[in-house]
Amino acid sequence: MDASPPVPPIERLLAERAWVRAFARSLVADEAAADDLAQQAWVAALEAPPAHGASSRGWFATVLRRAAS
Repeated sequence: MDASPPVPPIERLLAERAWVRAFARSLVADEAAADDLAQQAWVAALEAPPAHGASSRGWFATVLRRAAS
């Protein structure tokens, strides 16, 4: 039996597309670098999504900041 917490619906994550892109753009000066950063965040969301009930934006912000550093 799998005891891992439920994964948030993908629709909840996808609703943050514009925010993820804008936040990535605020972290780096280059458009291409912002696109790469946003893509890294989406890969992370697929590999280890935020816990159900967690703030999607907060989770994405953490992932984006770490990837940008």
